Order: sequence, then C-alpha cells, then structure tokens
Amino acid sequence: MNTKQISVYAPNLSERKDRLKSIQRQFSGKPEFDFAVVPAIRHETGAFGQWQTFVKLVKQELKKNSEYFIFCEDDHVFTKDYRFEYLLECIQQADRFGADILCGGIAYVIDAIRCTDHLFWMKTFNGMQFTVIFNRFYEKIIQSDTEEGFVSDYYLSEISDHKFVMHPFISIQKEFGYSDITAQNNQKGYVRRCFKTIDEKLHLLKKVEQFYKKATYEIR
Repeated sequence: MNTKQISVYAPNLSERKDRLKSIQRQFSGKPEFDFAVVPAIRHETGAFGQWQTFVKLVKQELKKNSEYFIFCEDDHVFTKDYRFEYLLECIQQADRFGADILCGGIAYVIDAIRCTDHLFWMKTFNGMQFTVIFNRFYEKIIQSDTEEGFVSDYYLSEISDHKFVMHPFISIQKEFGYSDITAQNNQKGYVRRCFKTIDEKLHLLKKVEQFYKKATYEIR
C-alpha cells in the first residue's frame, strides 16, 4: 500500500469563496496530502453537477493508475479524531476487505456491521465530504449510466457492495447556511444533527457487540 502523499481533490464553484477558504484551512499544514481545489462542473441540479465532477476525477485517476484517491467536498471539516496514522490504518484494512469506498464520516446509514475496531461495513450511506475511492472501483464508476436526479452517495451505494466507514469519524460537514448539492441541508443545525445521530448509532452498535461478547464468554 502506497504511503506517499495521498491525492485529494476538492471541487469548488468559483463564487463560493467562503467554502474555498474553509477547505484550504482544513488542509493547511498537512503535508501528508497532495491537496488540490478543482473547478466544480456547474449544473442546475447541484447533485448531478457533483456526479459529473466526480466521474471526471475518477477518469483522471484511472489514467494515472493510482491505488486510490480522496474525493473531498468543500464543506469537509476534520474532527479531533483525525490522525494520519489512523487514516492509513483504516485504508489498509479496508483495502484488505476489498473495499470500493471508505468514508471518513457519514450523515446517514442503512445497515452497518462492525468489521474491525474502527471499520463498519454499510449497505447505504450519505456523506461524501471525505471519501476514499479505491482503484478496483474506477471502471465501474466510469461505465455506470446515471441520469439527472441521482445523488452520488446513494447511487454509489447501489452499485457497490463493498462500502466502509471509519469510526470514530475523522470528517464531518461544516454548515454554511446553504448547500450546493442537497436543499434539505439548508435547514440550520440539520447536518450537525445527522452526523451526531449516526455517530451515536455506531457507538451503540459497538456497545451491543461488546455486551454480547461478554455474555457469551460468561456463559461458556
């Protein structure tokens, strides 16, 4: 597994100067990342513009024959749990599981199963603000046929069975009072509550697992 700088691409609309400054601050002083802001493809449906930008980046990485890269939305914020060693450990573990996707944090999940101390498999997720995309998934993304109206994270959930999330989260979304992707995210406090709810849900799943492991040991 490559431990050189990790390529990170953060699409940004030119008029979103506040988001640009925010994402640049997040990666300032982090030489472990080869960070680049890229022009976001503009579309009247924000989610579809995001998808088009995402596919363009995947094609670029396919040509480079990279092992993986990180797709990063410009509202990404590192949590207190971020450490580069932790990220690398999770990337390596996910790769051994044959991962297509590894999320640094999510705002919604359907069906999560704990695989290691810090990795959960998930069936459906929402939250692409910090997403590792592995090269085994590049071709499938490029060959996929989407129409306007698809939301990238939900669509990726449909075309892959190998999706994982780190826990504790290393990434959440900053609220700007508006969203270029999903109108629902415009509600004040909504995004923060979503991440908090899922974080608590995954913590609970860990506790349940630990309880039954202990109960099984005591029965034996």
